Amino acid sequence: MQPNIIPLPQQLSVRLTVKNGDPLTACRDKLPPIDFLFQVSAGYRGLRGTIEEMFNRQFPNVWRDEFQLYLKPSNHAPQRDFSVLQEGQSEFDMQLETVWHTARLRKNGQADFRLMIFVYIPRPPRATTLRHATATRIEDQAPRIAQFVREHEISVGPATQRYMSVRQARLPEEASIQTPEDPTFRQLQWIDEQDAAMRTEQDRMMQDTSAEYRVVRVIFEGTSIPLKMDVSDLRLALGLLSYPLRPLFVRRL
Repeated sequence: MQPNIIPLPQQLSVRLTVKNGDPLTACRDKLPPIDFLFQVSAGYRGLRGTIEEMFNRQFPNVWRDEFQLYLKPSNHAPQRDFSVLQEGQSEFDMQLETVWHTARLRKNGQADFRLMIFVYIPRPPRATTLRHATATRIEDQAPRIAQFVREHEISVGPATQRYMSVRQARLPEEASIQTPEDPTFRQLQWIDEQDAAMRTEQDRMMQDTSAEYRVVRVIFEGTSIPLKMDVSDLRLALGLLSYPLRPLFVRRL
């Protein structure tokens, strides 16, 4: 007696895994797997479009048209057995049918079936030589870095932007700009955030003053510190008169 054959559903669960490295090689996952639902009738182009949209949410401006979608044929298949998803409708349908019917041989059968798709992001080539980050090179990179952080909406301040400019100035001219992921960059981001918060508070204090007290900036160990001071005490200490010396405006006759 032949077992009941369950036809390929119209809707499939898909698990997208993005890896950082060359296709079909040992490399790390770039981020946790992404699960979503896919209408089989949308075909290869519909699946690729959905994957590209989800990919761009995580990695803006990284997707390339030459990226391939790799299909994992079974849960425990090694990478060498992955196959490139075919664009042709008949070939694409055949691949889905094959992995779907292979899944019935698993312990849980097709109950928890997922279409497992892999995308590989090639690692950027490492610079063979590092250049000396001269003041001129750093200055030349500053506009490129400013445009890059605007386009990618990266949270930066003076310290982090300077760090990115110095880092880029050491690389060859043709090297693409990458968002740093090292601890130094994250620490500088935190410093810029604290500096921005402090400046906001200083501006608030400058505005929130009464007639008797005004905010005066003083330099203490190289750091500008706003202090509220009594205006009358300042006049007394500086030997100033208690009334303005500027004459009143007199309209000409």
